[in-house]
Amino acid sequence: YSVGVVLYEMLTGSVPFEGETAVAIALKHINDKPARPSELNENISNALDEVILKALEKDASARYQTAYAFAVDLKKALRMPAGGFVKRNGDSRRENEKNAGKAALRILLIALIAAILGGGAFSGWRLFERLQTRVRVPSVLMDDSEDAVAQMEALGLVGIVNEAHHEEVIAGVVFEQTPAEGVLLYPGDSVYLTVSKGKEAIAVPQVAGIGLNRSEAEKVLTEAGLMAGEIILVISDEKVGTVIRQEPAAEERTAPFSEVTLYVSGETAVVPKLNGLTVELARSTLAASGFQLGQIHEKLDEAEPGTVISQAVKAGDLALIGEYVDITISQVIPESYYAEVTVTVTVEHDGDEILCMLIGGSGEPREVYRDVSKAGNQTIKLNLDSYEQGEQILSVYVQDELIVEKTVVFEKKTQ
Repeated sequence: YSVGVVLYEMLTGSVPFEGETAVAIALKHINDKPARPSELNENISNALDEVILKALEKDASARYQTAYAFAVDLKKALRMPAGGFVKRNGDSRRENEKNAGKAALRILLIALIAAILGGGAFSGWRLFERLQTRVRVPSVLMDDSEDAVAQMEALGLVGIVNEAHHEEVIAGVVFEQTPAEGVLLYPGDSVYLTVSKGKEAIAVPQVAGIGLNRSEAEKVLTEAGLMAGEIILVISDEKVGTVIRQEPAAEERTAPFSEVTLYVSGETAVVPKLNGLTVELARSTLAASGFQLGQIHEKLDEAEPGTVISQAVKAGDLALIGEYVDITISQVIPESYYAEVTVTVTVEHDGDEILCMLIGGSGEPREVYRDVSKAGNQTIKLNLDSYEQGEQILSVYVQDELIVEKTVVFEKKTQ
């Protein structure tokens, strides 16, 4: 009814009933029929007239019973402006109901006037609305808690959530509601929803130190409502594959479906000696023993460039099969190439800056000269070196303006 009143005013610019006092307006709401909205706004269709007037029926049972039903007819009004689809009770039935309810209306009017006199027009109108508008509580059992609360709000009810553990219902799902489905409540009343927090915390079973292998330990954890998490291989005297440690420890309490980290005795082998080997030979030697080549570091050393001078895991030590072994090799010093170039530029003002940039095959420019110069012609002689052989581009700038660009050829230095 209230939505119908609001919609009526939005479309016509006028309220359905007007009066000099709140009591007079309330009496019109009870006894009078509102003018058709199209009489006040000719652009309103017959279908929209019918929808609004159904919402403003005096008999609550003759109005829309849900917001969904109201919305459906509003959408139909867009497609079928001529109307004829709105279902309404017959006039004779409404007249009979009106006559049968005269006594109830008198009681309602007396209560309304008493409320107006005692608490003001607003309180009286709220009482009128409350006495004639009730909604039926839906079932939200096994619904997501957010969806359940939204359903209650759509009916004008307040969903109050409490949480409790449940052995079978997953977390976040409603498993109990009060009042139950079908109970009639007034808008603003509360419905208490009990939402599952899942199973209570459970004790972690013992899977380490009792001779279980990895698959056996995983089965025990699954049966207890937990999961095997990270598997960490460690060096141990225990049989390969045996679980020797666990986190959390046995008997600690944790949430259902939590992960338990397992430390498992891994297969080991002796790490081979790599000193003096090339990188590729070191890689193949490690692979033959069940290991992998890790990071390669370089260090200046008297040993032949490119050969192993140290290894992160000592030769002869036990290590887990598949482990990475880092190595350090004697640094390979790349061959240098050289070029000499002379450029002449004209500087207009004292204090202007000259900048020379060199771009090689990598495409990354590097600064090879920078200085503040006097005005006039300036000749710059550059002795350049590079790890790249061949042509590179030299660019000369004065005060950030490109003045000269030339090709420089890098070659081996002649003796």
